[in-house]
Amino acid sequence: MDIKYLVFTDSYLLSVFYTDAQCWQYSLLFRDHSFYCPHEIYDSSNAAYLEARETARNMMALKKMYEN
Repeated sequence: MDIKYLVFTDSYLLSVFYTDAQCWQYSLLFRDHSFYCPHEIYDSSNAAYLEARETARNMMALKKMYEN
């Protein structure tokens, strides 16, 4: 496995990695220790990164909505 992006924010850790199956995937680890790693595959690290950022934004919005 090759890690292309490793991004820390105050709310989550995002990683984009190249798998042994020769495709790109991403995972998200949130501050509350929840973990998300979808099975979707991407043909480029940039595509996986952009999808990961959008997913993280959406999940953070949902978490805030349920907190209130």
